[in-house]
Amino acid sequence: MSETIEIRWHSRAGQGAMTAGQALAEIIGTTGKYVQAYPDYGAEKRGAPMCVYNRISDQPIRKRCGVSDSTGRTRCH
Repeated sequence: MSETIEIRWHSRAGQGAMTAGQALAEIIGTTGKYVQAYPDYGAEKRGAPMCVYNRISDQPIRKRCGVSDSTGRTRCH
């Protein structure tokens, strides 16, 4: 069974977290691993709090929810 690495980025809108999360996904994707990258934000306003999530795995990723804590445990809504 393969390990899934889960990353949660915290930022303010406009500081580049979404770009960084997508860049990481694109780079890791070139290595043949499965990867997810998606943002979670409210109103699209510069300076508003936001999160970006990444998942990296050797197997297809079926989870479609955020990373809830730094231990990698997830809470799907």
